[in-house]
Amino acid sequence: MTSASSPSVVTANPLFTDLLAALAHPACYPHHPANVEVLQTHISAVFLADNEVYKLKKPVRFSFLDYSTAELRHHYCEEEVRLNHRLAPTVYLGVVPVLRTDGMYRVREAADMQDATVVDYLVRMRRLPPDRTLDALITSGRVTKAGMHALAKRLVHFHNTASTSEADTYGAPVVIWQAIADNFAATSSFVGNTISERQYRVIQEFSREFFSQQQELFKRRVLHDRVRDGHGDLRCDHVYYLDDGIAIIDCIEFSPRLRTCDVASELAFLAMDLELRGAVEWAGELVHTYAALAEDHELFSLLPFYQCYRAYVRGKVESLKSGEAEIPAVEQDRAREQARRSFRLAYRYARGTPAPALIVVCGQIGTGKSTVAQRLSEQTGFATLNSDVLRKRLAGLLPTTHATTDYQVGLYTQEFTRKTYDAVHAAAEEELQSGRGVIVDATYKNPEQRRVVQELSARCQVPIVFVECQASAAVVQERLRERQRQGTSVSDATWTIAEQQREQFPPFSDLPDRCHVVVDTESDMNAVFERMEELLVRRGS
Repeated sequence: MTSASSPSVVTANPLFTDLLAALAHPACYPHHPANVEVLQTHISAVFLADNEVYKLKKPVRFSFLDYSTAELRHHYCEEEVRLNHRLAPTVYLGVVPVLRTDGMYRVREAADMQDATVVDYLVRMRRLPPDRTLDALITSGRVTKAGMHALAKRLVHFHNTASTSEADTYGAPVVIWQAIADNFAATSSFVGNTISERQYRVIQEFSREFFSQQQELFKRRVLHDRVRDGHGDLRCDHVYYLDDGIAIIDCIEFSPRLRTCDVASELAFLAMDLELRGAVEWAGELVHTYAALAEDHELFSLLPFYQCYRAYVRGKVESLKSGEAEIPAVEQDRAREQARRSFRLAYRYARGTPAPALIVVCGQIGTGKSTVAQRLSEQTGFATLNSDVLRKRLAGLLPTTHATTDYQVGLYTQEFTRKTYDAVHAAAEEELQSGRGVIVDATYKNPEQRRVVQELSARCQVPIVFVECQASAAVVQERLRERQRQGTSVSDATWTIAEQQREQFPPFSDLPDRCHVVVDTESDMNAVFERMEELLVRRGS
């Protein structure tokens, strides 16, 4: 959202350039770090100096932010520390001046140096381990139900104690709608690129209808103190699970308007971000735990509206990023795809979650099953059960731990595979019995495995759809070699294993046509997903 405006104060001036260069050197800091790593955004520069972090606010002015003078930057440094102390009291260590004397810059208190001039201010922070973010825990498969409950409890306490002094102003229905209308106006040029005409229309219709019908609910939320001065940027990479508890950093300090909102909107932000990262089940766990602890049952009525809004904002931000000339082409492409995913998610929130169903994404190694399963999860809101993840969990391994390179040995013997599918089916049944749909991502090479999962759908009285993924041998080989090179996949499959499997893989001829969809993952799959959407709606009606 912040990249929508151009700064009226340019950061590329000699004094600021000199300051950036000086702060990149270890000699500038009192603890003399071994090295300093520099990260930059359009509003700040961050200096990672061993076990400490220093953040410099850039002299910029946008429509939503003003850091144009040293006085303002000092004020917002103080605000950043004050506000972030609410959720990360052990992380934010204070504000320190940058001094200049004898042509040299130093980070220390003015009392330490004579004839020194204060030229700017830094937020000083404790450096946190990157593998402790909620984002990293999702990637490595280390999220737990207890951890999600602890996060919900932390957020409930935070919201219950946050200020309501400006709730009347920022919680007013007219203010809520203005933000949404501004988003639609700002994204009309992306139709046909990162968002389809149908998505654009359906999301607007849903938003307008919900807003017009729920005026009293929005007003009641203010009266019941559900509009609070919150965090403003609550997402997975800002949540840290530390030895001394959960810390949530990077609260928005420069705009009370962006911070002050319904707690449902703030929770929707984090739930949406979890779903974008493929953690649908953890989003549900967080929301239900929060609602129970906060005794906020109206939250469920508001959640789709605010999740749609938050996903749409993410789509807008990534769309804007994809068109910025200074961004490398690879990052532009990544932003474009992220924008499309975000808009698809907003579209799903607008349409609602389809009736429960059991979707089995199956096929040979390397045919794109996990990619299709992820897309279907975004489309439906169903949790995904990946057989590779559950196989590693049964063995006591992290998902990305490499287990073997041989075919049908170790974790891949017939006996261990049977245990894996038993675990997959048990987890799927638990989801279905809870009234939620589920996606299973596994090869289902054995007809007996397919028979068992069909019996499961009959027992739970939900429709089943087999989505068989196919791709040519050349494409599979290329995909598996790239997967091996990156080393981040949960699958242990190699091209050698895939070749062996292809020779022994029977056709899915036992599946009835009515519940068997074949997907060529080398082609544009949008038409396939539209057909899946229609199929699920029809089966659920």
